[in-house]
Parts: sequence; C-alpha cells; structure tokens
Amino acid sequence: VFVPDKNSYELKYQEKYYEINIDPIQIQRTIIGSIIFIRDTTEKIIAEEDKKNLMNELMLQVETKNRFISILSHDLRSPMQGFLGITDLLSSNLDDLSNTEIKEMIESLNQSAKRQSELIEDVLTWSRLTNHNVKIDKEELNLREEVQNVIMLLHLSAESKNIALNNSIAKGLTVYCNRNMLQLVIRNIISNAIKF
Repeated sequence: VFVPDKNSYELKYQEKYYEINIDPIQIQRTIIGSIIFIRDTTEKIIAEEDKKNLMNELMLQVETKNRFISILSHDLRSPMQGFLGITDLLSSNLDDLSNTEIKEMIESLNQSAKRQSELIEDVLTWSRLTNHNVKIDKEELNLREEVQNVIMLLHLSAESKNIALNNSIAKGLTVYCNRNMLQLVIRNIISNAIKF
C-alpha cells in the first residue's frame, strides 16, 4: 500500500487564512485514517503581504530617487555649460572686450546665476515632493510666461549650439498646476530639444 507524504494546504475562509496539514495514520502498511491539523495563519499572511507592499514601495522610492538624480544632473548641466562659456570668454578675452561687451556678459552671468538659483530651489522642492514632505500647491499660471522663464534659463546653452529658442505660445493661455513641476517638465523638454 502506498503511503503519501504529509500533505499541506492553504485555505481562505471569511477573510481568514488557514493552513491545513494532513498526516496519514498507517498500521502495517495500511492507511486507517488521517490526523488533520488546522492552523490560523491570518496574521502571518497579512504580515507577508505588508512586507511585500513595503518592498514594492521601497523599490518605487529607489526608482524615483534614481530618476530624480538623473533629472538633477541633466537640469544642472545645461545652464552651467553656458555659464562656464561666458566666464571662459571673459577670462581669456578681457583685454580685447569693450566696456559694453563686458557689461552685457556680466548681465548674462547675473541672469544665469539667478536662473541657476531658481533651478536649485526647484530641485529641492522636487526632492521634498518625492519624500512627501510638502503639499503640492496649484495655481493658475500663464503658460507663455512660464515657458519664457525656462527659455531665459537655457538660452546660453542653446546659443552655444547656434539654436534659436522661440516662444510661440498664445499670450492668454493659462494652465492650473504646480509652478515648480510645470517648469521642471518644460525644462526637460527644451533641454532635450537642445541636446538632441
């Protein structure tokens, strides 16, 4: 007579989880019955599900952090290259430049520094958002003006590649959203256009 191994089953009944183990009883190679053990495993199953959900959330946070670092490096690189280009030009050609040219370059540096500061603040806001440490405030924004602000930030990078940035968005067009997130999206679109 074949004696099966111990069998184990899982059962869900009325929002409860149970583990059922069946051990055959054998006398002289003959199965005469079984011993059935029933154990409530609800807490164990729920704990495992919680652990799985926590791991999924952790993986999502890691993915978000990696994306954030990628965006950060991308967003900081473009305006910094334009900034460095002007400082290189100033340092190597200062004696050959007129006062007007020097003034224009200093003004460009000042605007670039301001935009860089705004960019860093946007990045910090993005970091707080991804860590759920800040409320997302939405407001009605003039889309043309927001795009123009980003163009001013990236115009040095575009000029270094002989690319002209034109804002053809209608003057009265508005959007209802978070300013930092909108500028982040616009920056990435324009930066990618310049890069590629």
